[in-house]
Parts: sequence; structure tokens; C-alpha cells
Amino acid sequence: MVLAIILLSFSNQVAAEKPNPTIFLKACELLEVKPEDVVHVGDDRRNDIWGARDAGCDAWLWGSDVHSFEEVGFNNQYRTR
Repeated sequence: MVLAIILLSFSNQVAAEKPNPTIFLKACELLEVKPEDVVHVGDDRRNDIWGARDAGCDAWLWGSDVHSFEEVGFNNQYRTR
């Protein structure tokens, strides 16, 4: 089972912008998870994929690696922080 966690982290809050890995690492810190346990799904190869991978997260490109929430294993169970 996959637990989808929705976290909004804004660049002005962490003094970094994507693709800087700092924004992804801060998100992991706020969620209390290790980067290697995270899959970031994004739609921009440079900002989402490269940045997340540089932070140690797995990353999938929406529309290329994954096309639907069902493919990710999202089953309408999520938590927000």
C-alpha cells in the first residue's frame, strides 16, 4: 500500500527554489521521512526530476514515467501537513 502525502513547501519558506535539492530535503525533514523513502512525482524534468534525485529521492515524470494516480498506487488515502 502506498500512502500519499501532500506537502506544500514554498521556495520563500526554505530560501531555495527547484531544482535546488534543499527544497526537497526540507520537505523530507518536515514529513520526518528519509529522502530514499520518497517518490516525488512532477511534471518538469529539470525542476522536479533532477532536483528530487539530487536530494536522494526517487522521482517520476508525470506523463512519461507515470500517467495516472492509479499507476502510483494512490488510493485516495493521504495526509497533509
